[in-house]
Amino acid sequence: MYLISTQDEHLKQKSWERMPNADPRKCLLGQWYYGAGQEYHGVSVFEQIGIEHEKFHQTAQLLVDSTRSNASSEQIVKLIWLLNKHSGELQKLLQDLHTDIALRHKKLVLNE
Repeated sequence: MYLISTQDEHLKQKSWERMPNADPRKCLLGQWYYGAGQEYHGVSVFEQIGIEHEKFHQTAQLLVDSTRSNASSEQIVKLIWLLNKHSGELQKLLQDLHTDIALRHKKLVLNE
């Protein structure tokens, strides 16, 4: 919200320069998902993570674009809530994948 509320153009510019990369393949989750995480390709929850991750980045980019184009506060707030929703869903899906992996591993260990 600082980018929206400040009138100091110098501070706004410095904030824009610190914005994270919007490419879903370059964030930490994307590096894992499109790299080492591919060992879980075909696992339903893993595939859902990919879809939600893309939605998260699309919403984040829309938020950045809207902020840069001086969209209304109401539009910005809606996008922040949507980004929060995607973030929560990603957290849930990652927990679900973790549980799925742990249970598969436990099953393998118990069957040996």
